[in-house]
Amino acid sequence: MKSQFSLYHIESIHFINSLMSLFYRETGNKLSIHFNGSKGYLSNIEFESEGVQSDIDNRRIFLRRSETLNKNGSIKKRIMVVLLFDDETGLKISIK
Repeated sequence: MKSQFSLYHIESIHFINSLMSLFYRETGNKLSIHFNGSKGYLSNIEFESEGVQSDIDNRRIFLRRSETLNKNGSIKKRIMVVLLFDDETGLKISIK
């Protein structure tokens, strides 16, 4: 399974629900999305699925303020996320 979307959409509960439904229909595995904070700020978003999992760094999106966030703390619209899943290596995430 391969899915590509704008990181900006992760702010929408409706989008997250749709992504989880699509992931389950395509792979048969459940998807979890964790929002993690540090020092009072959202620091990373971690994706996790059932089954074989590769290195954890391949499943995290680190939110560096200057690169991924606007001055008001919202996520920049131009950041694209590519979600890849196969049965042998599990879930991998990359951003463009």
